[in-house]
Amino acid sequence: MTDVCGSHFHSENQALGTTKPGARKATKLLSAALIGLTAIAIIGLAPLNQAFANSKYASIVIDAYTGEVLSSDRADKRLFPASLTKIMTLFMVFEALEKGQISLDERLPVSKRAAGMQPSKLHLKQGSTIRMEDAILALVTKSANDVAVVIAERLGGSEIQFARKMTERARRLGMASTTFRNASGLPNRYQRSTARDMATLGRVLISRYPEYYSYFSTRRFEYAGRKYRNHNRLLGSYDGVDGIKTGYINASGFNLVASAQKDGRRIIGVVFGGRTAARRNNHTVKLLDRGFATASRRNLVLAGIPPIPKARPSSTTVVAATVAEERLLQVAQMQKPEFVESPATAIAVASLAERAAVAEPQPDVAPEDMLTLEPSAALVPQPNEKPSATPRLVVAGSGPYVQPDATPNGQGDVSPNVDPAPELEQDHPVNNEIPVASIGTEPTALTSLLGGWSIQVGAFRSEDRTSAAIAKAVSLAPGLLSWAEPLIKPIVTGRGTLYRARLAGLDKDTARDACDQLERAGVGCLAVRNTTSQ
Repeated sequence: MTDVCGSHFHSENQALGTTKPGARKATKLLSAALIGLTAIAIIGLAPLNQAFANSKYASIVIDAYTGEVLSSDRADKRLFPASLTKIMTLFMVFEALEKGQISLDERLPVSKRAAGMQPSKLHLKQGSTIRMEDAILALVTKSANDVAVVIAERLGGSEIQFARKMTERARRLGMASTTFRNASGLPNRYQRSTARDMATLGRVLISRYPEYYSYFSTRRFEYAGRKYRNHNRLLGSYDGVDGIKTGYINASGFNLVASAQKDGRRIIGVVFGGRTAARRNNHTVKLLDRGFATASRRNLVLAGIPPIPKARPSSTTVVAATVAEERLLQVAQMQKPEFVESPATAIAVASLAERAAVAEPQPDVAPEDMLTLEPSAALVPQPNEKPSATPRLVVAGSGPYVQPDATPNGQGDVSPNVDPAPELEQDHPVNNEIPVASIGTEPTALTSLLGGWSIQVGAFRSEDRTSAAIAKAVSLAPGLLSWAEPLIKPIVTGRGTLYRARLAGLDKDTARDACDQLERAGVGCLAVRNTTSQ
């Protein structure tokens, strides 16, 4: 800058003929002043320039209970996730455990391809086996790439197929900007994610699988006589941090997803692109500190997320469902109410299609590279999915169960959850809850044309309000519900007719994901497994 400024003013003085000593002195003083101001400006802008110079950087901090974004910087920039990928790999493992497709004691075979993976690795030998629980711990602590492939081949048949399943599952979770090409996070130019998507993944995993999330708090792991330390150095060094995962490749820089809980608050922080592990950790600490200063003080019960247990599940036990999921998903063994199509149903469906056509996606889901997913086939219930024999309904997020004779006549609308579920402690009262025992008829042929699951978003005393509730649900989750079958189902009770608002033709995962998304938007929702009489 000095040379440029000096030559600029020298040429100007020559052109103007200002060669007197006083003029030259004034010129020098002015040049010095400008040089000084330029230096100050450069120093002041240094942090900003440094931030923009790091093209790998992005961050976000969210309130885990409300989903509120507490801070963000380039949170939707698509970057390389590196070993943060393994969070999704583990999510798929936890889901398979819950469905009873695998067990913690199952031994997984090690293929030639898995044994040949690049470090970080456990150096597993081709033809050997590893227990599923050890595989989980190896991903959490050592971030072992050979183990990631072992898991992928077990759950997907091949790593490529498993990565496709990961991507489809991620999109259904709302991770619209994420694409997986492998299970480990090793370099692949097409494998991208965002800070926002990784925060979403962490939030869903913590709330849906709290007993499995506790694996991420493991600080040391011993396998085959060797001890491995967790790469997440915030464990034990930052008050409240109990997971979840680090990542690094040269193209990504140092990445981290961290979750911390204290004083009735839980936040999730994500940092991409740290220049070193230490600088990434220090920056994450600052973001978490600021996040806790503004995060919600709602406790875990009020937020609908159970406290994270300190003990991991027994290696001999496959957990069928978490407490949080049972609020929504443990549906009783019952006769399915008849799908009765009222004259208003056709109008409601037409209205729904019209409204859904102009519906905007959720603002927290980026549209870039959005996949068009086809609805999956109906799920075949797993052996461990045993409905309760004598359940009754208490709505998630509602007050104590109310018998019909204690309910005011003809007032208000009914909670969305009018199907049976186990009794749970609830938080807020609800009007006119109707016992399911009074609502039972034989299913019609229409049931067999739909997917194995539905969602219910309300039961109302007018068809117009029911239609509006369905349209609103689709507008809030178009990526999940655009192909769903809208159903308005009249229910004749001793007090008159109620109209249940349902969207059918979904698989289990889509139904659950839709309810998660709707509840984040403040809409009550229950995922219901379709049952038929034999």
